[in-house]
Amino acid sequence: MITVQKSLFENQTTIIQMISSGTPLKKILHFIVNSIENSCDPFSLYGSIMLYNPKLNQLGETVSSSLPTNFIQSMEPVEVSPYGGSCGAAAFLKQPVIVSDIENNPILEKYRNAAIVHGFRACFSFPLLSSKNELLGTIAFYSRELGNPDEKTLNAVDYYSELASLAIENSKSTTK
Repeated sequence: MITVQKSLFENQTTIIQMISSGTPLKKILHFIVNSIENSCDPFSLYGSIMLYNPKLNQLGETVSSSLPTNFIQSMEPVEVSPYGGSCGAAAFLKQPVIVSDIENNPILEKYRNAAIVHGFRACFSFPLLSSKNELLGTIAFYSRELGNPDEKTLNAVDYYSELASLAIENSKSTTK
């Protein structure tokens, strides 16, 4: 447990340094997704962060190191709605959405085939919210195994979601 806490602290320090030094947002978000994937081993996760476009009410500009490019392209853009897949629903509800069985969950109807073709059986998404509770994007993870993520995984995603939100919000305020 001490190694996990040390790793979280080291990654948090790195992310805060990246934000404060003006590191490009996508590089920070890649670091965050990779940190979660690495901290949740052996639960094999494939992560992404999607940014919210308020003008179109859609998620896009996906940041991921591990998801297949053609899978990402088949999903974008994602509508923010109760049936916009796990990301669209998490964004719409502003709450985490856990899908333990992609094949049999109605919110994944539009994206089910792409997920199954790539071997994904479960997914979960968290909304990324600003300090004013405004939608910034989502962070999602896909698994090749049926089921829910364990508590360690949920805690890591929750922890890093806060840092991702901070990075996105900071990026928006410096580009205005």
